[in-house]
Amino acid sequence: MKGGKRGKNAAALDAAGAGLGAAGLAAFGVVVWVLAQYTAAGSLVFGTIVWFAVSALLWRARSHARVIGTRRHGTPFSPGGT
Repeated sequence: MKGGKRGKNAAALDAAGAGLGAAGLAAFGVVVWVLAQYTAAGSLVFGTIVWFAVSALLWRARSHARVIGTRRHGTPFSPGGT
C-alpha cells in the first residue's frame, strides 16, 4: 500500500475510534449525572465501566458491519464497481 493511502486509512481509523469513544463518553456523562446524587465514587466507577462497554460494543459492531460489506479479497464493497 502506498504511503498516502496508508496515511488516509490510518486517519480514518483514528477518526472512527474518536467518534465511538465520544459516544462512550456521552454514556459516561449520563451515568455519572444520574448516579452522582446517590454515590459520587460509585458513579465514577460505574460510569467508567459503561464508557468502556459502550465504546467496545460500538467498535465491535463497526468491525462486524465492515466485514459484511467487504469483497472476498478484502477490498471494500463499492456499488460502482471501483
